[in-house]
Amino acid sequence: SIIDLSDHASQPFYDPSGRYTLIYNGEIYNYKELRLELQKLGYSFKTNSDTEVFLFALIEWGEKSLNKFIGMFSFAFFDKSAGKIFIARDAYGIKPLYFRHIKNKSFSFSSEIKPILKLMSSLPKLNKKRSYEYLVHGLYDHSCETFFEDIYSLEPGHSLIFNIEEQNYALKKWWNPSLVENL
Repeated sequence: SIIDLSDHASQPFYDPSGRYTLIYNGEIYNYKELRLELQKLGYSFKTNSDTEVFLFALIEWGEKSLNKFIGMFSFAFFDKSAGKIFIARDAYGIKPLYFRHIKNKSFSFSSEIKPILKLMSSLPKLNKKRSYEYLVHGLYDHSCETFFEDIYSLEPGHSLIFNIEEQNYALKKWWNPSLVENL
């Protein structure tokens, strides 16, 4: 917690109905403006945190809320009724987010690789291709692959929706830079 240090702003953060859950790492700089916009739509707030604003924005605008956020973040948003987990990363990739999916067995995610490794029943296999690219060319952050097979980094400006019942996910690039030439 950075903005609201009270217990009411602790995570995981739940909406009043218990349908939605948010785990969030980051800071939204324009949360006060978004809060006012959400209040006009009928939302009431119990905290002064950007986390509560983040949660209600996702409930109200869904994936479109990502384009409203000014800040740095990675998060996981769980919709219990839909049976879906929505994870995303800020446009510049300031906050990391890793995931691993083994079809019909598990889906895990974290802002660090170490907790994902602890969930594995055996030692992870080295991703030789990524190791070679790092050792020979010095490349270490240019793709979604990590140094471990089957563990991926969600790329900056991307989101992923995991369907719990179907045990599959869809990746999406939600942010594209707008390049405007000033003459």
